[in-house]
Amino acid sequence: MTARYHEIDPGPTPRAGLLWRRAPFLLAVALGGCASYSTEPSPEAQRAAWEARNIYPQTYRSEILAYMRNYLNDPGNIRDAVVSEPELKSMGLGNRYMSCLRYGLINPAGATPPGKEHVVIFVGGKLDALRDAKDQCAGAAYTAFPELERLRR
Repeated sequence: MTARYHEIDPGPTPRAGLLWRRAPFLLAVALGGCASYSTEPSPEAQRAAWEARNIYPQTYRSEILAYMRNYLNDPGNIRDAVVSEPELKSMGLGNRYMSCLRYGLINPAGATPPGKEHVVIFVGGKLDALRDAKDQCAGAAYTAFPELERLRR
């Protein structure tokens, strides 16, 4: 009975045999193409894209006001607010426009806690992030920012 099944089974078709003989070649071509192709841009292209987004933030004060309206729990408690003009400073891959913001808060008991100092980072002319300042604001030329002191929800 086993011999009979072998007689009936024609085995692999000639076309399937051809595919299996070429499989190593096709696999090598496919893997070779993947190895040479990279979607990661070069460091020069990354730096160029990073620097292309450096646009001076013309409306930096209104950007800060809009952000602070949402950032603070009670924006009516701000006093002695000052801000610096945005300037290019080194950050990450290149430079970003950054501004320094400093203000004091009045707590309900009437005592004034120490002031807060932030670095405001702009990307594409718009406010991108607000971070606590460490030493980035040393020597910043501050100007009064009374609009922040008048901020209400």
